[in-house]
Amino acid sequence: MSSQTEKAMDLAANYLSYKARTASEMITYLRKKNVADADIDYVMEKLREYRYVDDESYLKNYVENNRQLTYYGTKRLLQDLKRRGISDDLLRTLGDLFPSAAEYQCCMTVAVKNLRQLNGKPVLEKRKKQYDKLARRGF
Repeated sequence: MSSQTEKAMDLAANYLSYKARTASEMITYLRKKNVADADIDYVMEKLREYRYVDDESYLKNYVENNRQLTYYGTKRLLQDLKRRGISDDLLRTLGDLFPSAAEYQCCMTVAVKNLRQLNGKPVLEKRKKQYDKLARRGF
């Protein structure tokens, strides 16, 4: 292994130390750091072998965290995951990972919390703010 490849592995390990990354994010990062394509291929092969970069696991963890923390709808999840470079094939499995009943539950959680904050406002204002909030969240 050359010193350039070792440097690329160190860059990748450091980038992964902050949070999980998709394969696309890792490749983009390494290209931005002017790593040679041959070294990127080697590094990505090793990262996949060690399961440090696994888009399928990333997708599952992202959806699970959404259910417990962020409460985004399917539209927002799709948008975020596409931006992170998740393949369309994996995105088609989102319906299995995030069924409509779970999405409805997330929507209700956001709506109830938002209504408490809008207490005392006129009905039309409440309705508009509620629609806007739910639309931003991807419902």
